[in-house]
Amino acid sequence: MSQYTRVDIVIPIFKTSFDKMEYFSVNYSLKMLSNKYKVVFVYPDKLDLCYYVDHFPGSFFSPFPAIFFESHKNYNQLCYEVGFYSQFSKSSHILILQPDALVVQQDLDKYCLSRYDFQGGPESHEYIYDIRGIPPFSKLDFLAPIRLHGCNGGLSLRRISAFIEVLQEFKELTQFFRSYGRGIGEDIFFSLMGRVSDSFCVANEVAASKFALSYNFSQWIAFNRGVIPFGFHGWYNNEKDKEYVLSLLKDIT
Repeated sequence: MSQYTRVDIVIPIFKTSFDKMEYFSVNYSLKMLSNKYKVVFVYPDKLDLCYYVDHFPGSFFSPFPAIFFESHKNYNQLCYEVGFYSQFSKSSHILILQPDALVVQQDLDKYCLSRYDFQGGPESHEYIYDIRGIPPFSKLDFLAPIRLHGCNGGLSLRRISAFIEVLQEFKELTQFFRSYGRGIGEDIFFSLMGRVSDSFCVANEVAASKFALSYNFSQWIAFNRGVIPFGFHGWYNNEKDKEYVLSLLKDIT
C-alpha cells in the first residue's frame, strides 16, 4: 500500500468499555483488516481508557473535548470540524468504524483507489433540502429542492483532503447545517455536498451499497448478484439482520 492510500481506522468511543456486541464487532473488524492500518480511538478527554488499552494493544488514542461525545448531535458537530480531519492529514483516508459496524471483507485498499471522496452504506430515508435561501445559493432562486438518500457515516471511508476542502467551500451552507436544530446529521451534509460541490464526489446508492449496507441487507445483496459488501452498519439492531449477517460470516470464513 503506497503512502497515497494510507488509511487510519478511526473508532469513536464515549464510555469506559464496550458491551458484548460492540466488542465482537470491533474485534472482528480489526482482525479482518489484518493489522495493516493504524487504529485510532477518538474519545472524550478524561475518559478512563484502561479497558481499550488492555483489549486493543498497539492502538492509538486521540482526545477531544468531552462535549462532542455527550449526544449523537454533539458527535455530529465533531465531524463538522476541520481540525478533526486535519489531525489525520498524513494519511489519505480515514475509515470511521463505529462500534456497531462490522467489516467483513479485506479489500479496503480497492475502495481507497476509487474516485469517491465519501463512501458509506446508503441511507434508508429520503431527505429533501431547499437551500435557495442560503448564500451563495440564494442567487439561484430557480433551484429545485434537492432530494437524496445519501451515505451513512457509521461505517464510512473519507478522503481527508477532500473533506477539509468541502467544509470550507460553502461556509454559509456548512454553518447552516451545523446550527439548524442543533445540527443536521453530518453524513447527510456531506452527501448533499456531493450534489452541489465543484469537486467533492459522493458514492451514489448503488455504488455505496457495494461498500457498506445499513438496511435491507438481503435485498441489496441480491441486487448486487450475491456480492457481499465491505461491511455493515447497525447490523445487530434487530434479530433478523443479526442472524442474516452471522450466516454470511459462516460462508465467508
